[in-house]
This record gives sequence, C-alpha cells and structure tokens, in this order.
Amino acid sequence: MSAVPFARLAVLAALVGAAALAGVDTGHTASARRMHTVQMRGFKYRPDSLRIGAGDTVIWVNADSEPHSISIDTTEFDSGDIAPGSKFRWVFRQPGRFRYHCEVHPKMKGLLLVR
Repeated sequence: MSAVPFARLAVLAALVGAAALAGVDTGHTASARRMHTVQMRGFKYRPDSLRIGAGDTVIWVNADSEPHSISIDTTEFDSGDIAPGSKFRWVFRQPGRFRYHCEVHPKMKGLLLVR
C-alpha cells in the first residue's frame, strides 16, 4: 500500500473514531434511551414509583373514566388535564427525585427517580 492511500485511511479512521466519541454521554447513549409507561387506572398511578435514566421518556396513559393530570410537587410542571384514553409524554433530562400528583385527584401520588 502506498503512503498516500494509507494516510487517507488513517485520517478516515481518526474521523470515524472522533465521531463515535462525540456521541458518548454520561452512561446513556442515544440507543440506550428508554420509554416507560405509567397507567392512571383505579385513581392510582401504576406503578406509583419508577426509576429511570436521564434522557428517558415517561408516557402516562389515562385508563380511567375521568381526566387526570401530572403535576410535579416542586416545580411549575403540569401536564394539564389528560382525558380518558389519552396519553401524555415527557423526557426527563435532569437527574433528581420528582414527586408528583394529580391536580384533579390530589390523593393520586407518584415518584420518579431519575439517575
């Protein structure tokens, strides 16, 4: 192999390696992102606690006959009313402990642990 094609191959390999490293984050690559489902059924969140990774998506599904909501206790986060048969999704980008409740039915409570 001559020096010129070998040099091009080396540059190409370095670029591919750099591109692969650029996609790495703190433990969760894009393909490792997960979706989690929480059902709102029987006036409860099921499951009522969930451990997820930063960047994961949570989908709440209203399987009850009345509207529900998701309001995180310590922030301004509020899904608004979620009609029966409807869904709400949110991507949790920051680690933390998030307690939440339903504004319509305050006895409904849940907990998300985002690592």
